[in-house]
Amino acid sequence: KYSEELCAALAEKYKDAGVQVVIGPAMGAVQMAYEVSRALQCENFFTERDENGKMALRRGFAVEPGAKVLIVTSWEKEDCPLCKEGKLELVKPGSRKVK
Repeated sequence: KYSEELCAALAEKYKDAGVQVVIGPAMGAVQMAYEVSRALQCENFFTERDENGKMALRRGFAVEPGAKVLIVTSWEKEDCPLCKEGKLELVKPGSRKVK
């Protein structure tokens, strides 16, 4: 329930952007990407690591050239813009617990 509400609020920022596909990593933000795509009423894909360890679209997912894509992901503490600004303190990497 909370994920749906939070992601709908995030999707609201992009409602007029013409997003056609929302993509998120299978580990870390797949549920968030799904809920954002549901709120935007568009397709949802997820990425996985390929044989070289890089994130890639697999399982037949493909983005058409020119498609408007929104990528939803999570941040590591040292890369999080809100953490750098002191607005958010992560207790555990992966944003599982927020103070």
